Amino acid sequence: MSDPVTVVVRRRVRAGCEAEYEAWLAQLTKGVAQNFEGYLGAEFSRPRPGGAYRSVFHFDRLDHLEAFESSDFRTPIVAEAADYFDGEAAWDRMTGLEFWFGLPHGTRMPQPSPHRMALVLIAVIFFLVLALNLALGPAMAG
Repeated sequence: MSDPVTVVVRRRVRAGCEAEYEAWLAQLTKGVAQNFEGYLGAEFSRPRPGGAYRSVFHFDRLDHLEAFESSDFRTPIVAEAADYFDGEAAWDRMTGLEFWFGLPHGTRMPQPSPHRMALVLIAVIFFLVLALNLALGPAMAG
């Protein structure tokens, strides 16, 4: 038994080809759903200005994904949309639960302010010293 596998594809689309690309994605997804065992679904997100489309495909097992990747269906349908692409796609394959915990490529995490971090550090040290004092204080007194 294999873990579920997820493929994340990031692809830039030529300006003006967005509608055609999205129609092609719908055609691709429909074909995969009808023709490939183990397909669990897909999610798509449109890019921010200047960004890349993000497509996430889920399969129940690695061998089902590999059957799709090496199929006679995939090669011609990807070639059919070559005019919509602006460069090569970036593919990330993830198995198991790592998809849920990994951040998408290019995600920026907000950084906490130095003042808040200092306050948290002071609070942690204070409560650590207090706990040690309460736990070890009676033993050291007598």
